[in-house]
Amino acid sequence: MSATNGAEAAFARHVLPEVDVLYRVALSITRNPPDAEDLVQDTMLRAFRSIARFDGRHPRAWLLTIMRNAQINRVRRRRPGLLADPEEFAARDAGMADDAAGPRGP
Repeated sequence: MSATNGAEAAFARHVLPEVDVLYRVALSITRNPPDAEDLVQDTMLRAFRSIARFDGRHPRAWLLTIMRNAQINRVRRRRPGLLADPEEFAARDAGMADDAAGPRGP
């Protein structure tokens, strides 16, 4: 059995049975079906890449850890650089406070 076939067999044995659980957890995290599907896909890709290093114990915990780390990275990439320009953040924050105050009278 080649390394690729062994990886595919391990993936089929440990990862594929957990896809439904992964999707339910991803949906509870993201609250958005397309984002949940993307997160599951990212998790499965990462799992496939590292299946050769997986010892076979506790596959669900292993996969959920991969998912958690993938989600953390996704959120970090989306988060604006609030501290990149503090003056811009302060101006934006002041603008939001003005908007929250509501319409002003004449």
